[in-house]
Amino acid sequence: MDYDFTFNHYKEVITKALEAGYTFYTFSEYHTKKPKGKTFLLRHDVDNFFERAAGFARVEDELGVKATYFLRVHTHYNPFEYNNYALLKRLESAGHELGLHTEASEFAAMHGAEKPDALLAREKAFLEACLGHEVHGLAPHRDINYAANTLPLLQGMDLAAMGFDYQAYEDVFVKESKYVSERIDGHIGWYEHGPEEYIDKFDKITLLTHPQWWFEKHPREGRIA
Repeated sequence: MDYDFTFNHYKEVITKALEAGYTFYTFSEYHTKKPKGKTFLLRHDVDNFFERAAGFARVEDELGVKATYFLRVHTHYNPFEYNNYALLKRLESAGHELGLHTEASEFAAMHGAEKPDALLAREKAFLEACLGHEVHGLAPHRDINYAANTLPLLQGMDLAAMGFDYQAYEDVFVKESKYVSERIDGHIGWYEHGPEEYIDKFDKITLLTHPQWWFEKHPREGRIA
């Protein structure tokens, strides 16, 4: 089956959801307000290709919806790099939420010198220093080889004591809502069906995407303005 991972198709999905009466929230808004009715959450785990996040943001800003972007601090992109930092500030000014995409367990397993909870606190402090404000949401990162997994660590921690309001795999986001995500199985696809298939079939939808799999015209294209 052929799948469309262009930003134009992303726009079509959001447009269809808006026309069907869904309201879009950031994760923090949804966690705090616990809204009723038809809701749609947009989650972007920015693993790599940070500049491609601009493609999502352009569509969201054009359609007047907000999303949540989770950022890594142990990857190839530097949030403090001039263009990346400018994009972060642009995202925030448009009302999008920025959270931490933690890989504390993986990093601790690789280096062995620090405890994962101490690394998580340092990740949080680093991202907060970059953004200039507190970060209250996080989502665990997991590499494709399924090595050390940070999710069990988070499920056993008092995240509120560390200054977090939520983690993105809580039931309210993935069990009480239709959870839709890409799947890598030789080629990029979806675990079940594309998000457009669930509109009007479920009142609550959570869509997880990763910028490196999305593009304007071709998967190998370069930077996106």
